[in-house]
Amino acid sequence: MLQPTIPTDAEDSLMLSNDSDDQVSHSSQSEDQKQLFDVPKAFYGDETRSKRLAAAPPVENVFVEKFSVVLPNKTVTFTMADISEFPKVKMPRSPQPYLEKLLSFWDDDLQTWDARICPLVGGTRIAAKHWKIIFSKAGHWKVSTNRTQWHTWRALIEELQRFDNCPEKLCKKYHNSTIRDIATASRK
Repeated sequence: MLQPTIPTDAEDSLMLSNDSDDQVSHSSQSEDQKQLFDVPKAFYGDETRSKRLAAAPPVENVFVEKFSVVLPNKTVTFTMADISEFPKVKMPRSPQPYLEKLLSFWDDDLQTWDARICPLVGGTRIAAKHWKIIFSKAGHWKVSTNRTQWHTWRALIEELQRFDNCPEKLCKKYHNSTIRDIATASRK
């Protein structure tokens, strides 16, 4: 089996070695094979290997996969680099402040929407109700606590909508209940 060996600074041709100690140089290769491995002598010079690599021509036309998602009011185009991880949102423990904060980042159509909490994807702030679409398109929607959290939020929002998006009314109905209790009851 042939294995490439990296030439030293003094060498100006790539040597191939097989499992035996035979060495094949460019002279025994065809002209096409020479072109495949030939690198100009000036490229090697007396520089170190790291300098040679740094001097390599830049890679152009690198393939970057782009995703497009059509949302109700806009189309968002983004790459994997735009989505590093699922957003972390620190939520209050009390039900009413929790629900108020949830309303502030869940839906960009509501007056209470606060774009600062939402992640910036492809130059656009994305409301939480669209996170499932965006993150699954980019392959970040796996079975995890983030996915479970999003589904809990969706259940709470659906319950809030029954109470005209008013956390006070919802908290009156579920008096002395935790957010988890409210979410569990709303799913039934």
